[in-house]
Amino acid sequence: MKLTKTLKYLTLTAATVALFATTSDAADTLTVNITADVANSITLTQVTPLDFGTLIAITDNANSASATIATDDSISFATGGAPALVAQASGSPTAAEVSAAGVTGATINFTMNNLINPTDGTDTLAMSAFTVDINGAGSAAVTLGTPIPYTATALDTYEIGATLTTPVQATQLTDGTFAGTVDVVVSY
Repeated sequence: MKLTKTLKYLTLTAATVALFATTSDAADTLTVNITADVANSITLTQVTPLDFGTLIAITDNANSASATIATDDSISFATGGAPALVAQASGSPTAAEVSAAGVTGATINFTMNNLINPTDGTDTLAMSAFTVDINGAGSAAVTLGTPIPYTATALDTYEIGATLTTPVQATQLTDGTFAGTVDVVVSY
């Protein structure tokens, strides 16, 4: 009888262990996809070129004259002495306007470089004293090749002004279009 009780106890213990050993929670594995779209691109658009309009530009072998367009489109004239002269003949001078989209909240560096002074193929007008107004914050001097950092918005605007100066030379400039370029670089 003692053996029977022991066998019953062992059988009950073995059944309990087997019950817990064979009973388990159902398990499954699922791989979750992870995606992220990165949009680091910056889109620059020239809205308006830097346009001095039609100028009267008289050169002199000892003096130069200049026209300066401010970032608010105003224009002023200066001369180093007569007979050198720059004056407005016609047209509406405008500061350049460039816009940048796509980088909200990022710290951006605005840089201008690679200046090619306006030329008609024979004579050259010198560009200098570039200024920029970033997002209406006020005009700031630009040193070509030196970045100006700022925090970007959804659509940034850059109003760009500069000074155009006649060469010091005895021969007069010929009538025609003088064209040049300068690069605007916006980077992280």
